[in-house]
Amino acid sequence: MKRKDLREDQLLSALEKNGKVALSETMSMFDISESTARRMLVNLELQGLAIRMFGGVQKISKNPPVYSYTELEQEMIDEKIRIGQAAAKIVKDNDVIFISGGTTVMQMALSLKEKLQNHEINNLTVLTSSLVIVEILGNDCKLILLGGEYRPRRRDFAGFIAEKLIKTISINKCFIGVDGINLEDGLMSYDVGTARLDELIISRSNIITVLCDSSKFLKTSFVTLAPIDCATGIVTDSGISPLAKAGFEARGIKMYIV
Repeated sequence: MKRKDLREDQLLSALEKNGKVALSETMSMFDISESTARRMLVNLELQGLAIRMFGGVQKISKNPPVYSYTELEQEMIDEKIRIGQAAAKIVKDNDVIFISGGTTVMQMALSLKEKLQNHEINNLTVLTSSLVIVEILGNDCKLILLGGEYRPRRRDFAGFIAEKLIKTISINKCFIGVDGINLEDGLMSYDVGTARLDELIISRSNIITVLCDSSKFLKTSFVTLAPIDCATGIVTDSGISPLAKAGFEARGIKMYIV
């Protein structure tokens, strides 16, 4: 067996055992440079053997959940409304912000719409990948749709075109919805396209605010899009446990509990 194939088998064994393999682990495992380790991990993804995550790769789930925007829209609706209202208060005059897709972030857009119409916020620029956000805010502020491939179940856009545009912009605040969150795995999504888009947005933002109801702290999702330390603040409801809240605050993350 060639040395390259032997290394790949060892990587796949580690991936099967642990569920993920970090770039640093790959470097240590084979005593290789960062660039060589990165090429190995990229090659696994190109072969469809792993999914890229922040700082490494992750095992591919055989049965990822099917996402439905309409089904999720009414789950924990009261909590989502409060979270959206609290997140909207973070937005100020002249901000340039990104709002991701998702049903919790939709409630933030509805609250922003009211503030814009009441002239509580002025000269706001919003970038988004979500058709829902366009429908809500399109007539009330400057709005830029990132574009890309339209995905009806998620009611958003993703893919190469959107990713290419993100690399050319800078924003001062982004508001990200997630499918799962914890200290070890960070910010998670069921969808690879969404994860890649949000990862790029985070890298182009100064302030990163995560919007999620308290049930998301109990979930581990398909793919990690960013480590928890990337988050500036988290807006969630009072269902979060005091222990979990303290854990995030200990990492320097501002917690907004509603």
